[in-house]
Amino acid sequence: MFKFRKSTQLLVLASLSLVLISASDTNPKAKHLWRNVLGANQPPDHQSAPKSTASATTPPSCVPAPISPLVVNVKDKGAQGNAKKNDTTSIQSAIDQVAKEGGGTVFVPDGTYLVDAVRRIYLKSNITFRMSKDAVLKAIANSSDHYDILRAESVSNVNVIGGTLLGDRNQHLAPPNPESQYGHGLSILSSQHIVVEGVTARDCWGDGFIIGGLPPSTDVKVCSVIADNNRRQGMSITSVDGLVVQDSIFQRTNGTNPQAGIDIEPDAGRTVQNVQIIRSQFLDNAHAGIEFYGNQPNAKTLNVIVDQNTLVGNTAGLAVQYTHGHRITNNNITDKWTGISLLGGSTKNVVTGNTINVIGHGPSRDIVNDSGGNIITDNTFVQ
Repeated sequence: MFKFRKSTQLLVLASLSLVLISASDTNPKAKHLWRNVLGANQPPDHQSAPKSTASATTPPSCVPAPISPLVVNVKDKGAQGNAKKNDTTSIQSAIDQVAKEGGGTVFVPDGTYLVDAVRRIYLKSNITFRMSKDAVLKAIANSSDHYDILRAESVSNVNVIGGTLLGDRNQHLAPPNPESQYGHGLSILSSQHIVVEGVTARDCWGDGFIIGGLPPSTDVKVCSVIADNNRRQGMSITSVDGLVVQDSIFQRTNGTNPQAGIDIEPDAGRTVQNVQIIRSQFLDNAHAGIEFYGNQPNAKTLNVIVDQNTLVGNTAGLAVQYTHGHRITNNNITDKWTGISLLGGSTKNVVTGNTINVIGHGPSRDIVNDSGGNIITDNTFVQ
């Protein structure tokens, strides 16, 4: 997606906005202005940070009823769930059977199921994939730059419920490098009418969750999930039309940039639009709680609403770069470096009703607005 630059190492607090504009204007290849400004002022390694004790609330379910009463238990197809046997084939067989019969539920009872994430488990249309509370799909350690534990690609009417997707970041067989960042828990690509609820994705080599594809995914709802200690992002959003993320937790993302709770970053030629991120928590992420980045060629980010979220312990709350016309409202932000940054000529964004506390820094860090042209009203600044 990009390479991290360390070109800007010195931050002059009194002229933060001018430094950012200069980084953009004098170097046409400058990327991710907010990250560049951090330079040597990175937070301590989050790998050793204590895990947050926060837990997702339990709002009404987002999941529609299964398409039929059919239920296939993966253990009836030979899965063991004993953390020893490779259960990839058995789980895929259960999915294939339900799909062949027109739809229904695949049930994964408690246990630890080893999955060949390079080969992947492919979800199919009209499936409810339901994991019990203590069911874990664990990626078998591998050396690949790319993997998914679960992938929904070019499918529709899929629900993924409960359980844990456990990546291999602590056992990965290749050394870390900036280009090796695509090992994900759940990938949703070019799919429609998808609901994800109550799923935890943690310790992934790349992202806990990623939503994208060409054509874009549409009508996606993510409710009450937890993304914890993933290496690149809690969630990447690269191409979608119609996404709601609500009542979820994105915490302790660390390892390779961007290191955000959620990164909204359409790939070249792609569009992210009609997105709502509401009532969620962004905790102790190594960089931004939520980041918008819109400087890829012919990429567009349109109509994003960020409302009623809590952002605590991140290096920055929200970083908005090269993108316009979004609403950032009614969020509570207590972070380390900046509250809300509007960079790279971002304009026509509405920032209102937020409560911001940048710990240990003055008001110049609460909202950084490098070029004006944004509507900033009725925010509360705590010193």
